[in-house]
Amino acid sequence: MGFLVAQGPGICTPSWGGYYTLESGPDAWDESGQIFLYDEVAAVRATGGDVVASLGGAASIPLEVACPDASALAHQLRIIVDTLGLKALDFDVEGAWLADDASVRRRNAAIMQLQTELAAEGRTVDVWFTLPVLPTGITPDGEALLADALAQGVAIAGVNVMTMDYGDGAAPDPEGQMGTYAIEAVTALHAQMTTLWQDAGLTPSPATTWSRIGATPMIGLNDVLTETFTLDDAAQLRAFAVDQGMGLLSMWSVNRDHPCPDSESVQLTCSSTEDQTEDWQFIGALGGD
Repeated sequence: MGFLVAQGPGICTPSWGGYYTLESGPDAWDESGQIFLYDEVAAVRATGGDVVASLGGAASIPLEVACPDASALAHQLRIIVDTLGLKALDFDVEGAWLADDASVRRRNAAIMQLQTELAAEGRTVDVWFTLPVLPTGITPDGEALLADALAQGVAIAGVNVMTMDYGDGAAPDPEGQMGTYAIEAVTALHAQMTTLWQDAGLTPSPATTWSRIGATPMIGLNDVLTETFTLDDAAQLRAFAVDQGMGLLSMWSVNRDHPCPDSESVQLTCSSTEDQTEDWQFIGALGGD
């Protein structure tokens, strides 16, 4: 679920997108009436599932920028974990914030404080980082973020990469190749993570490293309009993920998993790809159903 960000510049208090408080959570309306996010979370948990809250994203002010220091940020992270009953957090770091060394270090220090505090109580929280990627792997800024997290002692459960919007220079002739480019991206990430963990004095097995890797494609038409992630691409990526034992497959985003084959632009409510003819086909392709 995303994104949790600061309520505003210099306001070290979490909100959903700057619009909804943490306490109330987002709501929306459809033909059946008003829907509350936290009711949906309870329904998911009632089936045996669970949720992860994602902090950051491409817009708004991240908490690590608004909070004055690591201790203040760690306090807010603890409030998020306790309020939502979370067992995992995701930090989506992109754009200018990925290169902001001060907020990178502050975030990692706060995560370490949170994990240490919870460990003293016999609790854990899994921490994932969601980062931009190219077919050649994550950027040097992404590598620096992970290196700093490892140096500060953060227990990183996994790294999820956004296998989307590469651009023609990085991913030429993408038609029919978006599944291949995603596989190239996570394969390159595996090599990068192996080196980063070794440099930190850690030696996880290749299989363990794969279990710490996730991929999130943008289903259907991407923001880079030459790129379309099709159902065949989804099936190709899933087969690779299963074979390697990857820890996570996701997609951006569930509200787009509907057909609208005549669309030539990115839509919020459908995938804009000709091969999708029914609702939820990408969930099926990535989930194997």
